[in-house]
Amino acid sequence: TSRKRFRIGVLAENSSLQDQIVEILSRDYQVEVFVQKEPFLTEFNEEKEEFDAILVDVTKNREEGYVVLDALTSLRESRSIPPIIFIDARTGICPVEYLDRGVDDCLLTPFTESELTLRVASQIRQSKVMQSILNNERALKKMALGATNDKDSFLAMLAHELRTPLAPILMLLEDNLEDEALSSDVSQSLKAIFGAIQAQAFIIDNLLDMVKMWKGKLVISKEPVEIQKIIRQVVSHIQEEGDAGAPKIEMNLTLEKRFVMGDSVRLGQVIRNLLKNATKFGRIGKSVEVYVEEAENESTRIKVVDHGIGILPEQLSKIFSIKGGEGSHYMSTGLGTGLFISKELITHHSGRIEAFSDGLNQGSTFVITLPTTNQRPTDERSVSPVVEDEVYESAKILLVEDNETIQMVMNRTLSKMKHIVQVAGTVSNALEIGRLW
Repeated sequence: TSRKRFRIGVLAENSSLQDQIVEILSRDYQVEVFVQKEPFLTEFNEEKEEFDAILVDVTKNREEGYVVLDALTSLRESRSIPPIIFIDARTGICPVEYLDRGVDDCLLTPFTESELTLRVASQIRQSKVMQSILNNERALKKMALGATNDKDSFLAMLAHELRTPLAPILMLLEDNLEDEALSSDVSQSLKAIFGAIQAQAFIIDNLLDMVKMWKGKLVISKEPVEIQKIIRQVVSHIQEEGDAGAPKIEMNLTLEKRFVMGDSVRLGQVIRNLLKNATKFGRIGKSVEVYVEEAENESTRIKVVDHGIGILPEQLSKIFSIKGGEGSHYMSTGLGTGLFISKELITHHSGRIEAFSDGLNQGSTFVITLPTTNQRPTDERSVSPVVEDEVYESAKILLVEDNETIQMVMNRTLSKMKHIVQVAGTVSNALEIGRLW
């Protein structure tokens, strides 16, 4: 291919040097000569067609060359910079400082025709090769990002499709477990099924959370919350699940109420995860303890202590990464996502979570530290009077749900509460029922 498609910019005051360069290079290149740096830099900044190489004469004023060099390289973040060749008086070698400052090559006068053409051709060739490599890198990164986004979208869709049928199953089981006419054997079997499906739902929810984290779409709704209240609720739920073989949980919450700015659901998720791990890996006959303490710098510390299998020293530093706990007891079951998600959630609350253990069979302690707030929850600032045994009147309810199983379960539940229920499977159907009802 003809080299005439390449443009060479020359910045030189010496007219004889200009003539020499133009005479040699114009046979193969488009050559544009500038005497002053200002017009040259203006041309470089405004010209849509890029220079493929730039020659700068610094035989009389090296500092002026550096001014041009700095002006060009400052644009490197926003555009590609062609190779820059300094032309200097022959001193034996090209000054090392030129290369240190970012000059690509140095041409010493007097130079021969072949010396000039070879230097320019070599620098343009190297520049084009590097540009091709960079373009390929960008394309590969774009492809990798696209593949990652596709993977995340697939995981989100998969988790959603897996989670959707579990909701009505859990609702049906919960509804049937309230039936006092069930025999003990059937009740125990249903509880076992309910627990197993809950565990699957928890894993799927973790997958959804991880996808949201990777995409930066995890929503944290912060407000003043009481830590002790969250812990009591989590412990109550775990106790209701009734794992008879698990260690008991002892709460040490004697400290006055501690409030943090946080998302009560997400903080409850973290505390539940730590307590479930502690009861799973704790020692039978030894309790799991959870403490709330005052920490330094007006912070609140939550500690979950078990006396079970412990954590090896080499695993402590990576226990909160997805693959970091691989080979440890904490990765012996499940996907090992719980601690990773817990760390991310606590980080989103401007806090930290740490793990401590003296080794195998020495138990473990997980510590959460969160900044304390002086603000109080809304429900504490304006407490409404509690009405004992409040009786709600029957209501007319329009239930809009396209999942037939969920529709059936919710219809049954609301009807048991003496409400009058109309069911619609589509929005248009709901609008029609609402118009006539």
